[in-house]
Amino acid sequence: MIVKKFKRTSFKKSKSVMIGGLVDYILAEHDGRGKDKLAYAGRRKFLTTTVAAQKREMISLAEESIQSRMPVTHWILSWQENEQPTSEQVDEAVSLFLRGMGLAEHQTIYALHKNTGNYHLHIAVNRTHPYTQKVIQPHRGFDINEAHKIVAEIEHRQGWAPQMNARYRVNEQGYVVKNLQRRERVKPKPKAKDFENATGKKSAQRIAQERGHAVIQSATCWEELHAGLDAAGLRFVRKGSGAVIFVGDTAVKASSVDRNFGMSKLCKRLGEFKPGFYSERTFHKPAPEPISHVCQEEWREYQKERRRQEPFLRRPQHHPPVLQRKKPWRREQKILKAGKRKTAG
Repeated sequence: MIVKKFKRTSFKKSKSVMIGGLVDYILAEHDGRGKDKLAYAGRRKFLTTTVAAQKREMISLAEESIQSRMPVTHWILSWQENEQPTSEQVDEAVSLFLRGMGLAEHQTIYALHKNTGNYHLHIAVNRTHPYTQKVIQPHRGFDINEAHKIVAEIEHRQGWAPQMNARYRVNEQGYVVKNLQRRERVKPKPKAKDFENATGKKSAQRIAQERGHAVIQSATCWEELHAGLDAAGLRFVRKGSGAVIFVGDTAVKASSVDRNFGMSKLCKRLGEFKPGFYSERTFHKPAPEPISHVCQEEWREYQKERRRQEPFLRRPQHHPPVLQRKKPWRREQKILKAGKRKTAG
């Protein structure tokens, strides 16, 4: 199971518009292409009974929080491809999630979607407490780490297969503990991260990590390493005293995939470097891949809105004449002061 938290970076719209749009999207029966997406939905801790009234109720309570620009948080829980939760399991997962976050008494709207390759659950929870009207900050801001603990508990209770690189697992005594077998991923370089944020597609560094890490890690000789990378559509090439992994025509430092993949460390493990022979397809640029199959629909909607806003964003900004004359005015003042000093002398 995968957990994601949507972090809003733009607050140009009002709270009512942001929350209303989120609720409408979560509870919509069809996606933007007309495909059925709503499998199950639920709402909690509302005084009213209809969807329209509950949406107004959530907006009204959220507007009571002056200090928070967006007190309604959007989470996604995604099951693996061969897993399909029942409505009872969805309700239980939501209960465990809200309890673990300390938000069990808060307004919540959730829905299970089926329009992608994975069943995924959207949870919109209002962090504004309905009685105290204070905005709760779950676990003092470390809520993403706590969400991974909750996911481990849900997987254990409901019998779902955990992710291969999960942060936490449930031990034999039933306690949630850190997964010591988890491989810590190297963080993407700023350039790769900027590319992914701008396009929603995997960077060359991410592709090299996902396709090549297991191959290089398990290789027992250079021939095995080259053959495995060739099958994955990658190339390993020595460059100076280091090494790079080519994703098409884009070079990625081997040490950025894993700190143990530097040339000196690999030579200690595999012996003196031997170049490999690669097929022609490894020299071609790979087809674009989305970062996450879970959020493809959200990304399409974001890209559509971005294209609509582009003409306005590209429009040249005209500064007031006062600002344009600011520097010349300062130069005139300096000349006048210098002239006064000369006269006085």
